[in-house]
Amino acid sequence: MFGGIGTVTDGATTWMTPLSGAAGTVTVTALSATSIAGTFSFTASPLVGGGANRVVTSGSFDIPITGTPAALPANAGSSMSGTIGGAAWNAATVVTISDTGGVYAFGGSNTDTYVNFVLSSISGTGPIDLNDTTAILSIQSGITGWNSQLGGSGTVTITELSASRIKGTVSATIEDGAASTITIADGAFDVGLP
Repeated sequence: MFGGIGTVTDGATTWMTPLSGAAGTVTVTALSATSIAGTFSFTASPLVGGGANRVVTSGSFDIPITGTPAALPANAGSSMSGTIGGAAWNAATVVTISDTGGVYAFGGSNTDTYVNFVLSSISGTGPIDLNDTTAILSIQSGITGWNSQLGGSGTVTITELSASRIKGTVSATIEDGAASTITIADGAFDVGLP
């Protein structure tokens, strides 16, 4: 998963960023075989009890790299993002549930919204119309859930498929089974496979 968690500890109190996908940024400004440097900023909430958030601004780092780093697995780093219901959304966690027999089940979430895909009979790249059997998209936000099996339309486009990754885009409007719909635009996923 690209990203991480920002923490501040002062005495016995710790503040941590939520898994919102929007709590802050880390920008790498220089990377070589011997060092990494960059800047960071974030807003962290207290882990226990109430109290004020800690806002970190103008943070910087310049760290030497020593030794030999371990090799990363081929599926290192996953991301999911888009505009859901008109608001920018970034996954703070991405999980691959299944990648067997042409069925790919994966999802991403943050503290507010979950997005899940089940794609069946996939053998290569290209567009797939959302429907109730081969391409299913579900979104859960709060107590409301939308699912392409309940109605709507849209397309998932697979742009890369290998033994270690599935990448693509999504644009859809799906229903909750009543009168409510939700739209995902500019959706993108890049998911490592086990």
